[in-house]
Amino acid sequence: MTQTNSLLVVIRQAPQSSHWLREALDAAMVGAAFGQKVSLLFMGQGVLALLPGQALGSEKSLLPTQETLAMYDIQHLCVSAADLHALNVKAENLVEGITLLDEEQMRIYFADTANILNF
Repeated sequence: MTQTNSLLVVIRQAPQSSHWLREALDAAMVGAAFGQKVSLLFMGQGVLALLPGQALGSEKSLLPTQETLAMYDIQHLCVSAADLHALNVKAENLVEGITLLDEEQMRIYFADTANILNF
């Protein structure tokens, strides 16, 4: 059953390749500020944003802290387990608080979400 006030922000771009990660996070925080139940899903090269120490220019980190996301009530950070495997990234190397999703769980996420933004 689709949740009418839900937003899934899918991040597919590598953090250093463009501004898309920042745009995706901004969209997620705006959605949350307007009462949407927001989840972030990292796929493809986007999973690299979950590695600690990612930086671009003067920014210390591309991914806001868990505390910042929690202020916006964004508590669901997910990653495609298949994409982690394809990029040879181990789950224990990611920042804390990430949920690994298999293909069936991702299908459910997509089916149960009213609004989806791809970056």
